[in-house]
Amino acid sequence: MQQRSFRFLSLASLIPLAWMASGTAMASKPVWPDVVVQLHGAGKAFIVDTKTDAVLAALDTCKGGTLGSTTPDAKKVYVSCAGEGEKDVVVIDLAGKSVAKRLETGSRPKHGLVSPNGKLVGVDHWGLSNGKLRIAFIDAGRDEIVKLLDIDVAGQPKGVTSMHNAWSPDSRFFFSLDRVDNRLVVIDTKDWSVKTYV
Repeated sequence: MQQRSFRFLSLASLIPLAWMASGTAMASKPVWPDVVVQLHGAGKAFIVDTKTDAVLAALDTCKGGTLGSTTPDAKKVYVSCAGEGEKDVVVIDLAGKSVAKRLETGSRPKHGLVSPNGKLVGVDHWGLSNGKLRIAFIDAGRDEIVKLLDIDVAGQPKGVTSMHNAWSPDSRFFFSLDRVDNRLVVIDTKDWSVKTYV
């Protein structure tokens, strides 16, 4: 593979975060990888060495794969495939510089976000799945889907149905937006209960 040098990178950058809650660390100190991952909506992820700017790998991801999230230990990156007709979240193994897995989560996954403790990945979607707003959860240790929540919507979509999400610092609550009915969606991952707020 021909190596190219990148001096200025537009990164969907994948910086792990350690969070504090109630005075107790929820994740150990974040690991800073020796690589960065540059994501392209046309379906590529470039793994770039931060010391030399050399492209170490060019991986096939998916159409619309512009947002990624890394685990706090910097071992994996989850890329969401938000392109028209896409349904997957792509798991990149940073050490192996390879695509480790593809998981079908629903219509146009927009942003898979790793929880602060590194245990779950919450995924919202740009499209409806069977007429419902879907939020998926992936076990980041096994890279398996552990929960699919389909939330009823009353209105008709006028564009994307959900985007922008966040975790509570203790990794218990996942927050997303229902853009169809203009609501905040709050999921308690302890019992998978869902509350919505207008």
